[in-house]
Amino acid sequence: MIVQSKNSNKAVDSLGQFIELPLAIASPKGAMVHGTKANSTNVYRRRYNQAFTDTLPAGWKPECVILEDTYHIGLRVLIGSNGILHKDAAVQLSNSIDAHEYLSLSQLASCLLSDPDLDMLPTDDLPAIMQIIFIVSGCDYTSFFHGCGKASFLSSFFMHANFISGTEMPGSLSETSVTNEQGLLSFYRLVGSVYYKKFSSVMPSEHKSPKQLYQSVNEAASLLEQHHQWLNIIRDNSWEKVTSEEEVMPSNDALKFHWQHCCWVSNLWGQAGKSEVIHASLCAHGYKEEDGELSIVWDSAENKQKVEDLVGQLTKGCKCKTGCGTKRCRCNKSIRTVDLVAHAITV
Repeated sequence: MIVQSKNSNKAVDSLGQFIELPLAIASPKGAMVHGTKANSTNVYRRRYNQAFTDTLPAGWKPECVILEDTYHIGLRVLIGSNGILHKDAAVQLSNSIDAHEYLSLSQLASCLLSDPDLDMLPTDDLPAIMQIIFIVSGCDYTSFFHGCGKASFLSSFFMHANFISGTEMPGSLSETSVTNEQGLLSFYRLVGSVYYKKFSSVMPSEHKSPKQLYQSVNEAASLLEQHHQWLNIIRDNSWEKVTSEEEVMPSNDALKFHWQHCCWVSNLWGQAGKSEVIHASLCAHGYKEEDGELSIVWDSAENKQKVEDLVGQLTKGCKCKTGCGTKRCRCNKSIRTVDLVAHAITV
């Protein structure tokens, strides 16, 4: 559609594809994207089969059993410092009374602590890290990523755990304060690794991993800018394979707001063992209040303006008299999105 508009100098007649939302994590109407929460348990089942059992431990009563997925809320409460469990619990992996499979949280903790892929991560951070991965990949309070489910997030994390949240890089996924940039950097590396793996066939061939690609970005003014440039490279290259906007990695600002939404949930779940819960300000965590109504902030005003400018140019057509053949033409001065989307459509 964009290619046709640029080549024919005719305005676009359908704007369904051009909206001011990161469609990877937001619906066209601004609602959250929903997915399958149980997929995280499926990953654990394949990786830590010994933590699953078809019978409850001797002496356990049904009151000791919690339902699937809710156990992520209590991970930081049940597992204390140095991996010591304050108490044990079994997770019933079905709502049916005839269910015969359970997940032992003590066994899950033991498996996480002995996993060689996680041995470079601080032991005390593991419960918070596994919990936040569940949150950022989508839960009842946060949006899922279109085409990148929990299995994608967990498999990328296990593959690149030290790069994402270990000691060799700044920041950890366990740092969920919105005033601390370090946690955001770790989240950027998680999402970048997920999309690098998804579009690995079109990533720069000289870099065999997301870490190698990151290390090639050596002219950034700051760590944040280095992460932004790294994400931009992954996003730009992925345009060769995407078939719709839903598959495109959200903008860097949109990812920041998603991280803020998840930090609010993490802060809430971190108080699961307390008798009194303090709710952090939603407006400080990627939400806004207007006329008494609360809504999600999906992206920055700057990025929204870029979309408006793009739509305005495409609907009006180009007035260039030279056939758009010079750099002076407005088409060639427009924002980078035009060229990226055009390239994706023509590939």
